[in-house]
Amino acid sequence: MEMDLAKPEQLQFLSLWGLVRESVKVIRSHGKLFLALTMTFILPLWILSFGYTLITLPISNRIIMDQFGLSFARPDPGIEERIVEDLHRELGKLLIVTVAFLVASVAFSPLLTSAIAYSVACIYSEQITSYKKVLNFVPRVWTRLMFTFFWAILTIFMSGFLSTILIVILAAMLALIFQASKVVIIVVVCVGMVCLLVGTFYLSCVWRLANVVTVLEENCGLGAMRRSLHLIQGKRFVACGLFFMYSILISLVYRMSLVQAMSSSVVWRTFSGCVFILLMSIVELIGLVLQTVFYFACKAHHHESIDRLQLSEHIGSYLGENVPLKENI
Repeated sequence: MEMDLAKPEQLQFLSLWGLVRESVKVIRSHGKLFLALTMTFILPLWILSFGYTLITLPISNRIIMDQFGLSFARPDPGIEERIVEDLHRELGKLLIVTVAFLVASVAFSPLLTSAIAYSVACIYSEQITSYKKVLNFVPRVWTRLMFTFFWAILTIFMSGFLSTILIVILAAMLALIFQASKVVIIVVVCVGMVCLLVGTFYLSCVWRLANVVTVLEENCGLGAMRRSLHLIQGKRFVACGLFFMYSILISLVYRMSLVQAMSSSVVWRTFSGCVFILLMSIVELIGLVLQTVFYFACKAHHHESIDRLQLSEHIGSYLGENVPLKENI
C-alpha cells in the first residue's frame, strides 16, 4: 500500500491514538477517493444539518417569545388570541422542518456509512476500488443498514424506557414503603439517571460498530447488534474513548459554527459557515474511517482470521462480481 498501512492483524495492538493515526494514513493513501466521497456524501449532509439549524433557530426564538408573552405579559383577549395563533403557526413550521430534516438524515446517513466502510474494507483487502464502484455498491446495502438502524433505535428506546420505569418504581418504593428521606431518594434517582446515560452512550458505541458489521458481514439488524456486542468485548474503553472524542469534536465545532453564523456581518457569516462545515466534514470522515479500522482491530483482538480473499468475495458479491477461485484447477 502507498502509505505503509498496518496489516489488519496488527491493528489490535494499536492504542486509541494509534487507531486515529492509522485512519489518517488510510485517508491519505487514497486521498482522491475519500475527497470525492466527502464531497458526495458527507459535505451535503452537514450543509443540510447547518441549514436546518439556521432555519429553526429564529423559529425557536419566536416560540420562546410567544410563550413569554402568554406567561408574563398578561395581554388582553384579542392580543392573546393573536399570540396563540402565531405560536401554533411557528410550532407547525418547526414540526414540518424537523420531520423533513430527520427523514432526509435517516435516508442519507446509511449511504455515507456504507460508502466509507466499503472503501476502507477494499483498501485492507487489497482490492481495486474506485469512485464508480463505491457509487454502485452504496444503494445495495441501504436496506440492510436501515434495518440495523431501526433495531438500534428500538433497543436504545426500550432500554431507556424500561430503565426509567425501574428508577420511578424504586424511588416510589423508597418513599412509600421504606419511608426514606428526600436526600436518599434524590441520590438514588441521580445514580439511576447516570447509569441510564452511561448505558445509552455504550449502546450508541455498539450501534456504530454494528453499522460496519452490517456492511462487511452477513449479519444485520438485531444480529448485527449482537455481533457488535461480542466484538467490542475487551475493547470497551477504546470504543467509548473513540466515540466520546468524536462526539466532543463534532459538538465543539458545531457550536463554534453556530456562534459565528449568528454574527452581524453577512460576508463573515458565509465565510465562517463554509469553514466550519468543512471542518465538520473532515471530523466526520475521520470518524467513519476510524469505526471501520476499529472493526478490524476488534476482529484481530478476538483472534478471528481476517481473510482478505473472503472479505473480497463478500464485498464483491454485492456488485455481482465473479467469485475468485480458492484453488487452482
